[in-house]
Amino acid sequence: MNARRKLDDLAGMDDQTFDEKWCRELANRHEKTIEELEDMWEHTSDEELKKWINSALPGLRNDLVKLQSCHEKLTM
Repeated sequence: MNARRKLDDLAGMDDQTFDEKWCRELANRHEKTIEELEDMWEHTSDEELKKWINSALPGLRNDLVKLQSCHEKLTM
């Protein structure tokens, strides 16, 4: 879905629904980024890139756990 459609979709929602969808969207983006970085790490021989990926992944994973927890609380 393109960005404009996402914004239009979110704009008409009540606060609770917006929070749930936005949290899920951010979690999905984090999941995709983590998968892409893990794939890149496996397929590169560039040690500097691997080092950067290794430094970035823990923070992304930590944020993903927080987003998933937030989403669970919002959907209870």
